[in-house]
Amino acid sequence: MFFSGKAIKYLICLLVFLFSLILIKKAYVQPPPPTIPTYTWSAHGNTSYGVLRTSLSTPPDDYGRGNCAHCHEQHASIGGSDPAPAGGSPSKYELFQALYGGQQSGFCFGCHKDRLAADCRQSSMPEQYNYSYMAGGDTTATSPNDIKEAFNQVAHNLDDIQTFIRNKWNFSNTLGDNNPCSGCHNPHRAKRDPHTSGSPRIVGGNLVVSAVSRPSDHNQNNNAWRLWGDDPGERMSDYTPNYQAPCRYPWSSTCSSFEPDGSNTMNGSNLFDTVTFCLDCHGSAPQFYSNRLNRNVKIIDWGAGGDVHGLYNDGNWDSYFIQKSPYNQNDLYNYVLSCLDCHEPHGSRNEYLLRQEVNGNQVPVIAQTGRWYYFCISCHTSVDEPEIHVGPSGDCSSCHGHPFKNGF
Repeated sequence: MFFSGKAIKYLICLLVFLFSLILIKKAYVQPPPPTIPTYTWSAHGNTSYGVLRTSLSTPPDDYGRGNCAHCHEQHASIGGSDPAPAGGSPSKYELFQALYGGQQSGFCFGCHKDRLAADCRQSSMPEQYNYSYMAGGDTTATSPNDIKEAFNQVAHNLDDIQTFIRNKWNFSNTLGDNNPCSGCHNPHRAKRDPHTSGSPRIVGGNLVVSAVSRPSDHNQNNNAWRLWGDDPGERMSDYTPNYQAPCRYPWSSTCSSFEPDGSNTMNGSNLFDTVTFCLDCHGSAPQFYSNRLNRNVKIIDWGAGGDVHGLYNDGNWDSYFIQKSPYNQNDLYNYVLSCLDCHEPHGSRNEYLLRQEVNGNQVPVIAQTGRWYYFCISCHTSVDEPEIHVGPSGDCSSCHGHPFKNGF
């Protein structure tokens, strides 16, 4: 059977069309991946361990892990619980829960709470231990085991933070628009830091993980509001060559395992520059008055004119204290500390957010006179004035604190 002339013309046109598509496909180049990190690079947007709201993780909704809808209900019509609109307006940022309601009530605490809590909205949330556990390696420090619990101790006061960031660094001037957690974290950029022992923390010059963004870097453009610590120039080793990482638990006189990841790296190249980060709020006037603490938030001078735990050095540092390992390795007396070497970032059972494990040593609860002694001897073995320093019965904080120079 022969094709008619009309059919042949149709076949020729079809072949030309298909051939053209092949040429177009070959000429088409897949666009390169974004040059700046996006939400999908973040811990929340990760498809392996990102956000997965329990109520949306099964049919009929069945949203995939990391999906934006696990936090944002763009039409308030899916299976989550959307807050009632305030004043007839849509819920702020289309979130499934109120943005912020106090020290123990906020959007972030919908997931960052005890993973076994009946109202925990995140499916398979891992334990969220404190810094003494995660970076310090003290696995006996199992309380708190979540962020909400940490803020239920002696903690950064979230009301104070919300007020402090108001009208600063492009944060909104309306308190209700500011989530205090976003003062230190960009939820669309933050990465997870498991502090896995011996993990490769530097790849291609970048820190593998960074959970924080400087408040002074804040911008409503999430691509501009970058992570802090992931790029070269943003680590403790960049802040000063005199940084010395503390031992990881348990301490020994010849410790070879250092914070924050249990590796033998001790110069701070695997830790974000905590000093520059914290001094965004604690480093300049005007001082902020805390109603809860009934005092001004502490302004700290970590520079050459400030604290001996910082860059200050009078050349006689060894005349005040004798240091424990690893701070006795050479004749360098002005070792510089990271803020996290002594303090918990969220909250602690101890006053002033002091850690319960320091330099590989466990610290008793600091809730009474004398307990500071046990905190300080985590790094200092003895002193040259025994008639003044009377040991466990003495409260070091009576004489020593920030700023601390020339011994006092």
